[in-house]
Amino acid sequence: MTVEFETEALAEIENAISYSEGRFGTGERLSRAIRSVVLMIAEDPFRLRITHIGVCIHHLPPFPFYLVFEPRKDERIIRIYALGNTSRHPDYWKSRTNSLP
Repeated sequence: MTVEFETEALAEIENAISYSEGRFGTGERLSRAIRSVVLMIAEDPFRLRITHIGVCIHHLPPFPFYLVFEPRKDERIIRIYALGNTSRHPDYWKSRTNSLP
């Protein structure tokens, strides 16, 4: 399936990698973890549980981040909405979706 990123999600990824590298020296590890998850969900997006609002949330341990994405089977697209931070409000990204409740 094709993976598409919301502009805000790409900015969050770049900022998280930059911050992780500058603060902890772990930016490259975070980048690899994100890349690995994106490849995994592109291969089989339905292996993860879909929440009641139609998205999947995949945590990236040991990092305090998670990817929010929506697999669209009919369009063969996976839409990544956010790289969330566990210390931020959990629903801040919902306004980025136009098809979810």
